[in-house]
Amino acid sequence: MATIRKRRTGWQVQVRRANHPAVSKTFRLKADAEVWARRTEAEIDGQLEPGEQLLVRALTVRHLLDKYQQEVTSAKKSKRQETAIIKQFLREEFVDRPILKLSPADLSAFRDRRLSQVKPATVVRQLSVLQNAFNIAIRDWGWALKSNPVGSIRKPQIINRRDRRLNGDEFVRLITSCEQIKTPHLKELIIVAVETSLRRGELLSILWEDIDWKSRTLKVQTTKNGHPCTIPLTSDAVAVLTRFQQDHSNIFEVSANAVRLAWKRLLRRAGIHNLRFHDLRHKAISRFFEIGLSVPEVA
Repeated sequence: MATIRKRRTGWQVQVRRANHPAVSKTFRLKADAEVWARRTEAEIDGQLEPGEQLLVRALTVRHLLDKYQQEVTSAKKSKRQETAIIKQFLREEFVDRPILKLSPADLSAFRDRRLSQVKPATVVRQLSVLQNAFNIAIRDWGWALKSNPVGSIRKPQIINRRDRRLNGDEFVRLITSCEQIKTPHLKELIIVAVETSLRRGELLSILWEDIDWKSRTLKVQTTKNGHPCTIPLTSDAVAVLTRFQQDHSNIFEVSANAVRLAWKRLLRRAGIHNLRFHDLRHKAISRFFEIGLSVPEVA
């Protein structure tokens, strides 16, 4: 029986068998330590030739998700969201089943049950994480799996079309109601959003040093696609930013959660329904065309 102990440098495994010298090894990840222990035991017992491909039959779905979370998810910008998805899977009955026994039927049942609880887009995101974990296990870790079971099932259809825009005097009501909300510079955040079409996360990540006042441009380091870009600033955007320039590094020194909660309070104050912060991008794009920008410039 293998013994696995937590050490300062990682996880130490020791395998003992009768009439065989003890062998040990240390791993950074516990999941890797467990895999090596089972493989080594199998080799000693003559069930596996030394150097044979990874003993996949000893692995469970939990092994896969633990290793994926520590090696892949932990390095992502979206690690918080992806970790939450992995925790959801770890509550499922099939996670402690051998990975080779996980069937498309199991995942179809998971999909259908989750569709009764959450939106299709959420289910698609959850399945995508598991599918990527299997792909990496096969491609990068050398796990001898014949196929990816997630790739065999039908994914829910996402109907995500949204046409909500600011109507009538809603923008004026938003700006006026900002005076009654304590979140600092919420009014400026909304105006800059409309003047730049930037997303909430992009706005909250930009720094004062990202502004080139001479050329009236803003360098956006953190974007949805991961590639920095430089955008022009309108006269209104420059005027707003100039008026409240601060000493701290971030232009908007506020958290995403604080903005989310403030936005809900703002909508109640303004008497506006079914409007998301992201919908401000529609108004921004309309403004770009109104001031004479061409289609390629707006893109």
